[in-house]
Amino acid sequence: MAEDLILELKGITKIFPGVKALDNVKFQLRRGEIHALMGENGAGKSTFIKVITGVHAAEEGQMFLNGKEVHFKGTQEAQQAGIAAVYQIPTSYMELTVTENIFIGHEIIKNGLIQWREMNKKAEELLARLHANFKVTEEVGALTIAQQQMVEIAKALSTDAKIIILDEPTAALTANESEELYRIVDELHEQGVSVIFISHRMEDMYRLAQRVTVFRDSKYIDTFDVDAITDKDLIKAMVGREITDMYPKPKVQIGQEIFKIENFSRLGYFKNVSLNVRAGEIVGLTGLVGAGRTETFQCVCGIEKADSGKVYLNGKEVVIKKPGDAIEAGIILLPEDRRRQGLIMSWSLCDNVTLPIIDKLSDNKKFIDHKREYELSKKYLEDVDTKAVSIFDKASTLS
Repeated sequence: MAEDLILELKGITKIFPGVKALDNVKFQLRRGEIHALMGENGAGKSTFIKVITGVHAAEEGQMFLNGKEVHFKGTQEAQQAGIAAVYQIPTSYMELTVTENIFIGHEIIKNGLIQWREMNKKAEELLARLHANFKVTEEVGALTIAQQQMVEIAKALSTDAKIIILDEPTAALTANESEELYRIVDELHEQGVSVIFISHRMEDMYRLAQRVTVFRDSKYIDTFDVDAITDKDLIKAMVGREITDMYPKPKVQIGQEIFKIENFSRLGYFKNVSLNVRAGEIVGLTGLVGAGRTETFQCVCGIEKADSGKVYLNGKEVVIKKPGDAIEAGIILLPEDRRRQGLIMSWSLCDNVTLPIIDKLSDNKKFIDHKREYELSKKYLEDVDTKAVSIFDKASTLS
């Protein structure tokens, strides 16, 4: 079926200092196909996409577009060839408007002047195709993650992309937002666009894809027809062994109440929120977008200020006025948007890991005990099985 292929990669190998990120992998994308790419963290999926889009150059291998070998020297060349990527964490410029983000790098210019009216009109047309419910004049930073993804898809469409790569697009979305994304991808499929859909979620694959390719440990494992593969076979391909219980629930002795919030309110966001957590217990907090879930715990952790409410730890009230107070009390918030709110992407993994406890690693608040810092960061990173070459890698290098 070579005549049906819009994109093909053969023998792709990519090496970073100390690690082989891709090892002789291959991939085929048919014209008009939705093709899922799956694998565990560190399998090489994101690096592979960056090779396709010209971010990285492979040391070995070939890439063919419409049957012709191509060598992209940068993302602009890939874009001009009709390839666009939408990443898990939107890469839009938050302080710019929707229109400015859609047309950045390929503005409509006549007689040396940017044609704002024409660009706004075209942006509105693109958003209408996606059934977006926000204005093209809004700043992207004011939009939700799901809306920001819409902007990036609109940007891809504005370049007349024939291949759109979606990198973990549902990872930060609610069920309703995921359904909306499914609708958009279905429409792109109907319009003849070929889609590479990277995901950990099997429901994404079953809902959208015709075929699925699996990577494991930087290697190509196999490609399957979605209609013919079982969960068991797919999991075995992804992890290299059979999993008898996908979500084993450990037996935990539930203890006494250790955390409680009482009557938390913030005008316009949430009202009279109360909950409690016992030792060893996992409590879920759910609700529709805009229900105030995130904002509630931003207030609990001192990131935002609540109008009223109390926090109790082990039966005693604690006053949290800033994030440092919450950290000191042992309350940690892992934010939805880790790139903007959780990590300093230009810093090393070590610096990010030890930032909350840096004062405990310093001598008289003057000199940092770097040996101790390195030991702790290495231990904590290994505890959560972080796939990195070194603790000195920048956070921006992680998937």
